[in-house]
Amino acid sequence: MIRWITGLIIASFLIWALPKVAFMPLGWVIVCLAQLALNEYFRMTKQPLFLFFLGHFLGLVMSIGFIFFKSESLFILVFTLIVILLFHLKGKTPLKDRIFNMSLFYFGLSYISILFAVWMQVRQLYHWEFWIFIMVAATVGADTGGYVVGKWIGKHKLAPILSPGKTIEGVLGGFIFSFVFALVVRSYFWNTFPLSYLIFLCVMITCVGTLGDLSESLLKRGFDIKDSGSLIPGHGGILDRVDALLFTGPLVYLFAKIIFLKGLINPW
Repeated sequence: MIRWITGLIIASFLIWALPKVAFMPLGWVIVCLAQLALNEYFRMTKQPLFLFFLGHFLGLVMSIGFIFFKSESLFILVFTLIVILLFHLKGKTPLKDRIFNMSLFYFGLSYISILFAVWMQVRQLYHWEFWIFIMVAATVGADTGGYVVGKWIGKHKLAPILSPGKTIEGVLGGFIFSFVFALVVRSYFWNTFPLSYLIFLCVMITCVGTLGDLSESLLKRGFDIKDSGSLIPGHGGILDRVDALLFTGPLVYLFAKIIFLKGLINPW
């Protein structure tokens, strides 16, 4: 019950907030979300206190750099890698353990900071409100449909080791919900957007969003925890809620860029 109540509150907030997104400091909202997600990741991977604070600082540098200083993004990547290497040169732990810890540390920074930053790039697209709403609505629809249909008629496990609750039937139901949610967005923002493209995009969002969900399940199973955090009652942490969006954001951005660059659709 708590899960559904919280979900309705979040959905209501998104319905209220998303139309106002043009007037929000969206970049800074994304930076804050990335910091909350990094906090969960560093706690999940049991980083020492010093690396915990260093990770937040480097994550802040990466998020701000990729969102507000795109031309310097490669330099920022190199800078953070060099800093991490320097801080792992000395220590009492065995070399193999240092390499493992360094890889784990850098992976979390890149996985979270860069994928969050892609959300801001979606805002640079033509009809960007449409793409942001599609990204959120179709992904949430796939997740909701997967949960509801999986609970209702799910029998065939998709990845029993990583996520015992996920079923093939749930994924198919997720696509249906994703498409219905996307149709609502299409009717409101861009009612001439080709249905064939919308169907293809929803199929991709359902598949890629499922992979994003399973990827976070891999991390949680690897560290023997149920949820990445407890910030959202009944849902876990920030990472538990945005794991699919971290993957579908880049997908939507690339899909839009391809159809515009190839002239497959008139952006106006």
